[in-house]
Amino acid sequence: MKMAPAEDRKIIKGIMADEKKHGQLLRTIYCEMTGHTLPAAPQKEVKPPKSYCDGIQDALYDEWKAMEKYRKILYAMQSRRHINMLTEIITDEMKHADKLTYLYTRNECWEKCGPRK
Repeated sequence: MKMAPAEDRKIIKGIMADEKKHGQLLRTIYCEMTGHTLPAAPQKEVKPPKSYCDGIQDALYDEWKAMEKYRKILYAMQSRRHINMLTEIITDEMKHADKLTYLYTRNECWEKCGPRK
């Protein structure tokens, strides 16, 4: 976030807020399906990317992976309420991928980032 140009931070903050909301929705689904509350997720150390463009690229790949994972979970849902919640998450992830692609293009990252390893 610190590497982001000021005008990009609003978009990134919106994505981060959505991701927090997704965590809450997934915890609600889990609790309603199992009757158990998940313990707090352990804090993991965030390693900053080498560059802003690398961070955008990594985030974009994470969004694509999340969509694939949530789609598999969606197929197992039976409750209309849970299907709607997961659909909200998936469509948010699609919007995030679009926004990150916009930032990637706007910052001309294709010229700054090397091939992904």
